[in-house]
Amino acid sequence: MTSDDRVQRLKQALAPQDETACEVCLSQLADYVSAQCSAEDYAAQYPEVAAHLDNCLNCASAYARLYEFELAARADELPSLERVPEPDLGFLLSVAHEPAPASALRHRLQREALSEKLREALQRVGARITLQLTADLLPLLRPAAATAATRAPADAGRFSEVLLQLDPAELPGAARPIGLAAYRDAQHPVECLIEARVILLDRSWPDLGGIPVTLIVAGERREVTTDAWGLASWEGVPIARLSELQVEVTLASPPNPLS
Repeated sequence: MTSDDRVQRLKQALAPQDETACEVCLSQLADYVSAQCSAEDYAAQYPEVAAHLDNCLNCASAYARLYEFELAARADELPSLERVPEPDLGFLLSVAHEPAPASALRHRLQREALSEKLREALQRVGARITLQLTADLLPLLRPAAATAATRAPADAGRFSEVLLQLDPAELPGAARPIGLAAYRDAQHPVECLIEARVILLDRSWPDLGGIPVTLIVAGERREVTTDAWGLASWEGVPIARLSELQVEVTLASPPNPLS
């Protein structure tokens, strides 16, 4: 790096940063750090984050703290005191006005990352809404170990292990029209039960029945209709194919635009 390059880099670092750019960076920071700690090509996956961290001292400081925390967690070197006080990480968010514990910050960043991915995964064409899962979206849908599904399936003994869960009520921004859950089949461990829930602003129980919903996986289309709660389900779905799964909802009239 030449002397001119160093001067230019210093000017960029000292220049006032756009708050919107900081918010975008922070919303992806947890994924950025996770990719880096997993030896992935994190700079190529998140080029905007990498460039922003080079020029923003505040976000770079936040990244350094989160990176050290992630390394310690992966090495099982976090403090083992009976009660570890959570640090105030409110400074990581430019709009924060109250202390934010590390767990709350991480949860918020994960929810914002999921909301952003869903904007790409949800498509609308006329009266048809499509949710397309991908390998990038799948990790964000895995529930925490202590988290239970919003609604247990009818055969809860057979389908007790929650593999994936998408609860639109937990996401920031506008409501999403499709909820999703996947449960491992205890009788056939390589397969799962998929449940999709249709959520409409102008309809609720018991007026959510009879809506056509199609599951597309491994080239096979399986169409069912919702019950009065807006629920559709399919058994025997290969777990190995979850990253290719697509859900199509066909409404009688075009829904409100997705945000």
